[in-house]
Amino acid sequence: MGDSLESLKDAGRADVNLVVSAVGLPAAKWLRENFGTPYVAGLPLPGYEKELRSALRRAMETGENQIPYLDRPADGQEETVFIGDPVCMGTMAAMKARQGIRARVICPVEAGPELIGEQDVMTRGEEDVEREIANAAEIVADPLYRHIYPAGVRFTPEIHFAFSGRIFRKQLVNRFQHDARGE
Repeated sequence: MGDSLESLKDAGRADVNLVVSAVGLPAAKWLRENFGTPYVAGLPLPGYEKELRSALRRAMETGENQIPYLDRPADGQEETVFIGDPVCMGTMAAMKARQGIRARVICPVEAGPELIGEQDVMTRGEEDVEREIANAAEIVADPLYRHIYPAGVRFTPEIHFAFSGRIFRKQLVNRFQHDARGE
């Protein structure tokens, strides 16, 4: 995004690639296949940097791909369901699981199965999503999903361009802002 063709020709020189969305997985797999470059999937969100840094180091040291957000407990009192891209929502689910809350991802878009955790699910339509969110205490999803969530469930909007395009762009929150120490 925004890189020149000149800079892209050097992509094979990277020690590791960071996949921040499911749509980046095919490019990461191609670079792995053609240059041996391992990849890490996850978002560098404030509060998740340590896990991502560790995964990037492990990938460089071992040559193994890493998807750290998949390593989250499947238990907890309440359930928060995240609907959207598996990398973005998986990272947020991992952060929520740290709080002792069961967190699952519902992925309504086509994605590589390696990006989906055991407790997560890929869906094909709104009816499948409605079934999957029936027992949730909280739902985190694009505002366009607001019309299908059950009454009494907390809804936290998380704007996602793949779902609502630019409709809610003015309300978009920059989740990549870091503290003054750069952490």
